[in-house]
Amino acid sequence: MCAQTIDPIFRSWRWTEDVTAARAFGLAGAVTGLADDGAAAAFNPAGLATIPRAGELQLGLKTANDATLPNGDRIHNLTKGTTPASLALRIGSRVGLSYHFVDLRSASRIDFDDGRERGSLKTSVNGPGIGLGVRVSPFVNIGLSVTAYRFYINEGDYTRVTGGRLDTVVRFNSNGDTRVAGTVGALVKARELSYGLAFRLGRRWRGRRTAIDPSTSRVLDEGTTFGVRSPSVLSSGIAWQPELRRAQSFLLSAQLDRVFLGKIEPSPASGLPFAASDYRMKSGFEWRAGGELTIPVLGRWASHGAGRPNRLQFRAGFLHQPAGSFVYEGADPVQQGLFPAAGARNLVSIGTSIGGVTMWRLSGAYRFGGDYRQAVVGVAIRYPGLFP
Repeated sequence: MCAQTIDPIFRSWRWTEDVTAARAFGLAGAVTGLADDGAAAAFNPAGLATIPRAGELQLGLKTANDATLPNGDRIHNLTKGTTPASLALRIGSRVGLSYHFVDLRSASRIDFDDGRERGSLKTSVNGPGIGLGVRVSPFVNIGLSVTAYRFYINEGDYTRVTGGRLDTVVRFNSNGDTRVAGTVGALVKARELSYGLAFRLGRRWRGRRTAIDPSTSRVLDEGTTFGVRSPSVLSSGIAWQPELRRAQSFLLSAQLDRVFLGKIEPSPASGLPFAASDYRMKSGFEWRAGGELTIPVLGRWASHGAGRPNRLQFRAGFLHQPAGSFVYEGADPVQQGLFPAAGARNLVSIGTSIGGVTMWRLSGAYRFGGDYRQAVVGVAIRYPGLFP
């Protein structure tokens, strides 16, 4: 199985998937064992069966941000909707459904210039999907979601200068190749504790590479098809959410993911005298933890009376994320500098929400750490009793 090429333009192209729905983002994405709102649609669909009997619409926006990596590359993440954007519906007491849109890999642009080669790569992987959650016993829920992901190379090219002469222009493109991927999940709720397990299948998309020598118009690569593959992910999580007095509560959530990055193998590139076997990506563990405190406020203006006050929530989370890019293990010192061993990232998130118990929630969150800065805002609208 092959994946992105060994061209230097892919050296900072990392698989760093994440949930960016505002509440889950503030919890650092530790939602597999929680799965109690629309974010469950993409990351543990078993939770769709536990959403209160209601329709829930969850939308948000993440702001653009820029980062400079240790290797000098610049990354610009575009302003886009949060993921997943979802509409979840509970039908009866046992079944939950969802329609969702997921950014598996958010739209971003990488600009690199190492003195000899320079170029840009703008890509995204996203698409719509549906989910189903079923309560099979008073404590056990199972679920499945399927999503049609489309891979885009909106912009991809780089040039190489040798001895002061421009001798290579390489271009990449895709035709919006689409692949269907699935997530299966289970959720066990026992009073204040819940446990979740989910598996998301990785898929492979196709792109096309061409190359010419502009000084002689000689074709170096007539059109090589290469693959871009997402890793499969196995997630397990636990959440503890006891009730305190006077409608106060707190939540602690933790999650461990096995990200099968080792399945992403590089494709050779015509014109580069290096073996694809000299490049590799290691599978790794990704772990997250989050906490949330809920305080009742503004009971006088609550949508369901003083007995069900509005809520003010504060949350924070921590994410340890493994490197998701290729490392060159051959003997060439130039390639060693272009594809160095990338370090893991430690990211911290904080967030807050205000809203009614059953009808609405406005949320915001901010994440920082390493080369990463990201702000998100979102709204969740939930109305009970849409279906009997």
